[in-house]
Amino acid sequence: MNENTFGALLGQLIYAKRKALGLTQLQLAEDAFGTAGKTRRISELESGQVANPHAKTIDPIIITLGISEEEVERCAKIALSEPDAKINAAYSEAGELLDKLAEQFDHSNPDASLSELGEFLDAKAMEYADLKEKIGAFESTDREIEALKEAALSALEKGDYSSVDDLLRQAEEVQLKSKTLEQVGKQALLRVLRGDAHFLSGNLPECFEMYKGAALYFEPFDAGDMLATFEELARVVYETGRRSLEPTYWIAEKLLEEALLRTDAEKDPAAFGGVHYRLSLILRNQHLQETEGNQESTLKKATDHARCAVVALSKSEQKFELASSQISLGNCLSDTVRLKSDAEIGPQAIGVFEEVKKVISAD
Repeated sequence: MNENTFGALLGQLIYAKRKALGLTQLQLAEDAFGTAGKTRRISELESGQVANPHAKTIDPIIITLGISEEEVERCAKIALSEPDAKINAAYSEAGELLDKLAEQFDHSNPDASLSELGEFLDAKAMEYADLKEKIGAFESTDREIEALKEAALSALEKGDYSSVDDLLRQAEEVQLKSKTLEQVGKQALLRVLRGDAHFLSGNLPECFEMYKGAALYFEPFDAGDMLATFEELARVVYETGRRSLEPTYWIAEKLLEEALLRTDAEKDPAAFGGVHYRLSLILRNQHLQETEGNQESTLKKATDHARCAVVALSKSEQKFELASSQISLGNCLSDTVRLKSDAEIGPQAIGVFEEVKKVISAD
């Protein structure tokens, strides 16, 4: 533990104040949080386990002990570690939003530690900052859209997701007046931003609908752009989902399934096989993080998609993609051997990897 972090110095101050008032950690937890169940958080702070705690997580303790702003600032000045400026700005701007999220987190996770609460709020603060940045970066020469965009940013700071969505919807409707592909791209971006807002608020079904709608904007104009949008949104959701408390892989899976419905296996085997390949990757990684009861069915789906990818890409000129899909199939079969202890599948996996060598050698 670094004794010169802000968290360690503040922990020492809290310990001294608590002792001066003659309170036990349990009593302080009851006075600050209204429950003895938060005693663990007092212990975490006093032992310096949380390097850079934010005000949203420690305000009740500071208020209960009568710690002044000057004393907190003194700890910050002495500390060697520097808090993330982007996260700090989000805490300052979106206080009302983060208060609501902290309350929701505590309600859903009553036994969570201060570190877990802090990590959750930091992640949400970063998501807020990123969403604000993306909304702010949306450029338009239309004054009405600019006004709606600024109003959406203001609503986001207050955590008013209903207004954020409504304002972005209005901006989207204004944008719909133009039907050029460039304008369609901006319409799609607005829909993605609405999806981002729903993702941040935890409304995952509506997030999926927004992302799906964004990709479908391109369908009448450019199938390639539509497919690329489905795949990129699925990738982002998957990567973000790996850091989320609530599973979001299903959104990525459904987005790629929507792409499959609109991809012709005969006319474009490369695109069709590519979507199956991406589905196999997502589902294989998903099964590795699931409980035993769900692993087998998820892995089977991953294997089936990998097989479809190999079949489709065998009909294309995309040799690198074919080899990649074969590797994915081989990995899925290898995982099946490990999961089910099925020795008969082992030779199938070896055979697939032998085929990979042939494809690579030939190209």
